[in-house]
Amino acid sequence: MKRFSIAIALSAALLPAAAAPPAFHPPKSSTEIVLDRMIHRADADDNQLSNLLRLKWADHKLDYTTLLTPRLIAQLIAEEKAMVERDCGGVYKDGEICGFDYSPIGCDQDYAPHYLYRTLSETPDKAVIAYAWPESDKADATYTLVKSKVGWRIDSVVCSNG
Repeated sequence: MKRFSIAIALSAALLPAAAAPPAFHPPKSSTEIVLDRMIHRADADDNQLSNLLRLKWADHKLDYTTLLTPRLIAQLIAEEKAMVERDCGGVYKDGEICGFDYSPIGCDQDYAPHYLYRTLSETPDKAVIAYAWPESDKADATYTLVKSKVGWRIDSVVCSNG
């Protein structure tokens, strides 16, 4: 029994330590720069939710198909519809929060002048990048970007706040 315990201890000592993820940093790689531009374009849209969700009162100043995949747009529209159904009986009501009450792109209600990034994985046609607010050491969201004939698009957003 003692030899077995020693063997386990020696094996564990010889295994490489799990590398700590790199620190968050200003956008450096070309993919991080593209993601940063996408997030800032969405931040600048005063009617982000209306335009993104293609609501009837949208001003259509930003075409989100240039930033997001059709699959992600469809998912966000379906999620909004489900929230409106659950929270407000399927109809928007004045003064009520019936759907998203934050940006489903930036995963926040406010915007920062700059954000920090950490690439988790990248291939020529797919990247997974975590994003954080300045002075933060934890991810606020993780994005999957896919590359198509027309360039990079966000294909999924996982917000840390759920």
